[in-house]
Amino acid sequence: MFVTYRQLTGKDAGAYKALRLFAVAESPMRVPSTVEVEENTPETVFEQRLMRSIAIGAFAGENLVGTTLLEPVAHKGTPYGHKLELKAVYAKPEYRGQGVARCMWKEALPLITGNYTQILTEIVAGNKEALQFYTSLGFEIYGEEKRGFFYENEYFTVTKLIKHL
Repeated sequence: MFVTYRQLTGKDAGAYKALRLFAVAESPMRVPSTVEVEENTPETVFEQRLMRSIAIGAFAGENLVGTTLLEPVAHKGTPYGHKLELKAVYAKPEYRGQGVARCMWKEALPLITGNYTQILTEIVAGNKEALQFYTSLGFEIYGEEKRGFFYENEYFTVTKLIKHL
């Protein structure tokens, strides 16, 4: 199916929450949350998140099938106001490997360029697919955090990445 892309707004909060619930259940190592947390989070919280972020959605028809979400690290004009944190890049399994994540990134770039100079993100160490994707976008590894991710009673190292704009 043909995929279209656009910036998400607060009106997309219900679809965004539904996709997050799906993502957490489908890929718990990719989405740092739990089904219980996502289910119990009011839709208004998702609406507020979308309103303060740069959020791009991938749509197959009316269905949200992927998202990219970047949040400012701090308010503009403050010492960290030039940074964004890439919080999520997700596409449903049947849309992976088709360029959906890259298209969402391209849609977000004009909203970022000129407004921010750094983008930070992190992945669970050893996630070669994510590392390859981010480095292809110009991200560089700048560090690691041992025991930075905790899942099913096990700690994992987190790889920290940065992109300078």
